[in-house]
Amino acid sequence: MKEFIISEATSIFLKAIKRYAKEQNVEENEISISLYLDEEEEVAYYLSISGNWHSDLSIKNILNVKTFSVKGYDVIIPPHLKSFLIDFRTELQSPNIDVSVYINNEDEDKVDFFLYNNGNVVREVFLKDLIKI
Repeated sequence: MKEFIISEATSIFLKAIKRYAKEQNVEENEISISLYLDEEEEVAYYLSISGNWHSDLSIKNILNVKTFSVKGYDVIIPPHLKSFLIDFRTELQSPNIDVSVYINNEDEDKVDFFLYNNGNVVREVFLKDLIKI
C-alpha cells in the first residue's frame, strides 16, 4: 500500500507540474507546487512560477478533476500529506513550513520534494520516509 501511495502521489504531482507548465507557457522546471497547513490545520496548496507565488490550488485542481476523483485520491492522499506536514512543524518548531514539489532536473519523469522553513530550504525529503503505513 505504501508503495502504491508513493507512486500515485508522485505521478499526480508530475502530471500537474507538466500540465501547469503547458498552461502557463513556461518550462517545467519553472513550476513548483507547494503544500502547507492552513489556519484550520488542513492541507493547502499553491502554484509558483520561477519561485514566485502564482495561485492557490486545491487537491481537485492538482488532480485536474471538477467534482470528485473517481479513484478517490482527493480523499486518500491529503491525510498522508497532513501527517508529515504536522511532523515537520513539530520537528522544526515552526508554523511556517511547506514542502515544495519540483520536476527533477536530471529526469523529467521524476519529482523532488524539498522542505522549507520560513521560505528557506531545509533539505530534500523523500515520500518513502514520510508516508506512514
